[in-house]
Amino acid sequence: MSAKKAPSIAETHVAADGIPRLGLSVQEAAMAAGLSLRFMWDEIKNGKVRTKRAGRRVIVTVAALNEYLNAKN
Repeated sequence: MSAKKAPSIAETHVAADGIPRLGLSVQEAAMAAGLSLRFMWDEIKNGKVRTKRAGRRVIVTVAALNEYLNAKN
């Protein structure tokens, strides 16, 4: 019996048109990682989660979130 691999964040965040999303809001990133919104903002403030800005929006790329989750702290 083989264990099923959990889907990656990129596989679980797909737009309605079927195109995978490359960026998430901070709230979406926190939900995807199973973290509170406050903790996610703290990790961003402390430089542990890299973000991009689009005007006033703060975007966490799927790659940055995967990097954070796979980091050995």
